[in-house]
Amino acid sequence: MICAGVRANVEDWRLTRRGITVVARFSHHTNKWRVYTYTTATGQSYTYTTATGQSYTYQTAGSGTDPIEVTYDPARPGDARAGVSLLDTLIMVVILEIPGLVAVVGIVLVGHAVAALWGGW
Repeated sequence: MICAGVRANVEDWRLTRRGITVVARFSHHTNKWRVYTYTTATGQSYTYTTATGQSYTYQTAGSGTDPIEVTYDPARPGDARAGVSLLDTLIMVVILEIPGLVAVVGIVLVGHAVAALWGGW
């Protein structure tokens, strides 16, 4: 969990520092995804897929076919994210760290119980 949280944080930090934000236009729906296309600064087209139920603050209420803003890293232009923000990253890291914290506390408590059985603590 810690690795996933750190990886998400580093990825968002990298996109915030080096990323280019462009407008992605709605392309089509699949079974449960909306597919958008965006063009990089070099003129290459890529797709960005988002869950149908997701909504962003910069989208208007409607069919979900409004353009959205995506941020991509010029070194990896096919890997884009929508709505990259520090607050979203911090919330995700906290959510991912909770199970890890619970596991550590559980291990400590089990170790303490085993030590008490052996007459340690």
